[in-house]
Formats: sequence, C-alpha cells, structure tokens
Amino acid sequence: MEKTVSFWDIFKRNSDGSIEPTRIVKMGGIKMGPGVRLGSGVKFGGIDLTQHTDSNLKIEENSDSSSIVGIIGK
Repeated sequence: MEKTVSFWDIFKRNSDGSIEPTRIVKMGGIKMGPGVRLGSGVKFGGIDLTQHTDSNLKIEENSDSSSIVGIIGK
C-alpha cells in the first residue's frame, strides 16, 4: 500500500551533516539501512537525496523495508 510521508519520517541528519535511513529503505533496486551515511553529492538510486530533505516521499511499506517510489517536492 502506497502512502506519503515526510522525508524525516525515514531519514535522520547526523552531526556531520550526512543523512541516514532510520530503517531499511529500497530505491532504484538498491537497499540500504541504518548505519549507511549519505553526504551531499552521493547518489542513491540515481538521486542525491540530500537535495530533497524538504520533500515528502511516496513509499510502499513491506514487511522488511520501505520502498521509495516517488519524491513529492514542497
């Protein structure tokens, strides 16, 4: 089932400015989880997620992960 959530419902910002998923996330055939830090310019599934921190995300929740299926700009 698809639903829309805030970017910060799935990610957190670290003290070094990087972002990190708070749960297992899939996007563009790639999966990552807590402990993986993404800095500016690093692309996940072909997208620099640090450029979308003010956006909402369209996700599909599965039993083991959340799949990002769209980015909705604010």
